[in-house]
Amino acid sequence: DISIPEDWDRIVNEVMKQEDKIDILVNNAGGGIAIKPLVEQTDNEIEESIKVNLTGHIFGIRRISKLMIEQKSGIIINISSVCAMHAWPAWSVYSAAKSGIEQLAKSLHNELREHNVHITTVTPSWGATNFAASADLPESSKDLEKKVMQPKEMGDVIVNICTLPDHLVIPNLRVQPMVQEINPM
Repeated sequence: DISIPEDWDRIVNEVMKQEDKIDILVNNAGGGIAIKPLVEQTDNEIEESIKVNLTGHIFGIRRISKLMIEQKSGIIINISSVCAMHAWPAWSVYSAAKSGIEQLAKSLHNELREHNVHITTVTPSWGATNFAASADLPESSKDLEKKVMQPKEMGDVIVNICTLPDHLVIPNLRVQPMVQEINPM
């Protein structure tokens, strides 16, 4: 559970028992805990959404970036959401958490670049995940689901970021399927 600091400690300890360093951290955990108007959310739903979509990432980055500073290299990739950039009804808490990820990454870029630690935020939109089901959203059109970003495609994006020359960084990369139009408010 990324929202529990001790779980991060355990993960880092296990990895470091097997490896001499950590080169890449991909913060991909997240989810739609309660996509509904704020007044309809419980305090627990709000807290869980912030923990899963923001706080847990911070806990992991704090631990991993210490190691990356010592080794003078590393890549941290945070997976955000287009919800960080747009204001849609019922998405307030989720959007706030994802906006936090975006701002965190901007600050971390300035903190960590002198240590050769690269920070990238990937801002995807619609992907083939179980997000809609876990967020209790209506079922999407089956035809459109075939045209959204697939997990392997997201993986390819991550690999491309990780294989950039060392002197380059992509601070933020927005990725969306051609079938989707995003209308900001």
